[in-house]
Amino acid sequence: MNRTLSAVILTGVSGAFSGVVLADDSAALGGPKVVEAAAPATKSDAMSPAGEAMQARPTIVQRNFSGDVELIEDQRVEVAAVRAMTLDEGTRAKVDALLAERAAAVTTTTLDNYELFIKLQGAFQAGAPTGTPEERRAQRRQTRELMQQMAEAVAPLTKPTLLDRLAGVLSTEEAATLRAMVQEYNEATKDVREARRKAATGEGEGEGMTARGVPQAARREAVMQHVEELRAMMREMARSFGAFVAERQERMEALLVEVSATPEQRSKIDAIVRRGGDGEALRLTEENRSRIIREVYAVLDTEQRKRFVEAMRERATGEK
Repeated sequence: MNRTLSAVILTGVSGAFSGVVLADDSAALGGPKVVEAAAPATKSDAMSPAGEAMQARPTIVQRNFSGDVELIEDQRVEVAAVRAMTLDEGTRAKVDALLAERAAAVTTTTLDNYELFIKLQGAFQAGAPTGTPEERRAQRRQTRELMQQMAEAVAPLTKPTLLDRLAGVLSTEEAATLRAMVQEYNEATKDVREARRKAATGEGEGEGMTARGVPQAARREAVMQHVEELRAMMREMARSFGAFVAERQERMEALLVEVSATPEQRSKIDAIVRRGGDGEALRLTEENRSRIIREVYAVLDTEQRKRFVEAMRERATGEK
């Protein structure tokens, strides 16, 4: 268990005062770094007629110096699109509220399905199946099973889709623009995404019909959409969880600074927290949480204990 995990577990124990505990390990996620988007434009912003004409047809398709389309992977494509649109302040507030609520739901879903998340991420990162034909078939079958489990786990987040949810808070015209922007991006990046899918699954182009009479091209398109949606969902989960861990780590450091923990005390507290995880870093049991609090408390001197108790109470009640 690394130091980041210790940070998350220790800050999670403050929930003993409020009954809320979240803990996990971000190291295995390896998710992309969250990049703060620029402040979106609003219709109240001053804009010349020429500027309004340009804003009438926004796009999220960007190309590099080589002319290749740049993939959007630091945020959902739908989010990038809606952020690029010019919306009035009321509509923008609705969009922001929807995305904030979703971020909380994504973090909870990730914590609840962390082991499955890690397994599927590993399967994706492994690339094309290797070994004998039988071994390759077994690897594909295992990946499909993991994908199905994940699809069921994230169903509350994908049904209805994020695109449909965003469209639901926009006007008819704005919703049509949003869908057109996403479609334009998907069409522009189709070849790149198809190549990546083949690299991940080891499947060739194929010709003719499937055993059920479905054209191979149609089957590939359906598979690509399914895989891409899961990949987008997992990137979103990694970003959300990464932000969650960073926040808890900052809170742990602030707590140790507040009680003026010495290097020796920090070392002892780290050891206590590592034992407290008990190999299950997702969520602490009530018993482990209480035991960690008692053991950390015992490491501190009289004055530090007062500050520790006060700090834990303030964090649990949100007074600070």
